[in-house]
This record gives sequence, structure tokens and C-alpha cells, in this order.
Amino acid sequence: MRRRNHNYFRIGRACLALMLLVGIAGVLSNPFTARAAEQSRDDSTAQLRADAEAILRIQFDAEATARALKFLELTKRRVWGYHADNGEHRAYEGVYEAEVVRSNKPCLLFNSRNYVPISQLDAQAAADLAEIGKLRLALKQDYLNLNTELQRRQAAAIEAQRQAEMQRQAELDKLK
Repeated sequence: MRRRNHNYFRIGRACLALMLLVGIAGVLSNPFTARAAEQSRDDSTAQLRADAEAILRIQFDAEATARALKFLELTKRRVWGYHADNGEHRAYEGVYEAEVVRSNKPCLLFNSRNYVPISQLDAQAAADLAEIGKLRLALKQDYLNLNTELQRRQAAAIEAQRQAEMQRQAELDKLK
């Protein structure tokens, strides 16, 4: 009987250690719970990239993982095709940051702070921009779902630890 109690104690201690490590790692690398407490989320492209990377690290859903990969691919440093004012096809290599209005024209903003008017994008770049818009919305929801899932897992781990402790205590009471 003593050996059995020792195993429950080891399991409980291992669960507690795991929860502490996960909590510390979460706070240091990507504090989901701290960010969830903040009511206003930063929806910048850099923040969405960080959220996509978090989704990839956890890999809780295949569709969310695919969306995160696609978003990271479309917003990384790459060549964007556009037509210059004289109609000549040109290319700009940069990292997509946002869509902004500059001189009353909607433009793409790159991390180098260069702009390309959206109306001058070639067909592929325009299609990629539309896909980025869809993915932004999906990533926000995927990240909220991930955060909910992590909170559910944490609550389940705490409940399992509580149950193990109650069982251990009941067994100790039986021995007395």
C-alpha cells in the first residue's frame, strides 16, 4: 500500500512540475493568459505573425495550422509585382505590413516603409492581398480558439491534480 501512495505522490508532483514549467514557459515566450487579460489586442501584422507562430508551435488544429503557414508565407519578405504609372511591370521585394491610405490612395505598406498603390498591383499580388485579408480574420479567431483550448487544458490538469491529491488523502486516511 505504501508503494501505491508513493506513486500517486510522484504523479501529483510531476503534474505540478509540468504545470509550473508550462506556465513559466508561456509567460516567457508567449503569454497567452496575460494577453487574454488585456481587452484590447494589437492586430498588427507583426502581432498576427506572432500568433501564427504560436499556433504552429502548439498545432492544436490542422486547419488553423494550414492558415497560419499560409499567412506567414504571404507576409514574409518576397517579391510583389505591380505596374508602374507608365504601365511597365515592376517588382518590389519586401515584407508586407499593412494597407494604408497615402495621398488619398490605398497602398501597401512594407516594413521598409515603402509604399505601392493597391490599384497598381498585378493580378497575383492583388489575389495574395485578398487572401491576406481573409487570413487576418481567421487567424484572430484561431488564436482565440487556441487560447480557450489552452485554458481548458490547464483547468483539466488542475482538476486532475486535485483529484489525485484527494485520492491520495483518502488513502492516507484509510491507513490511519
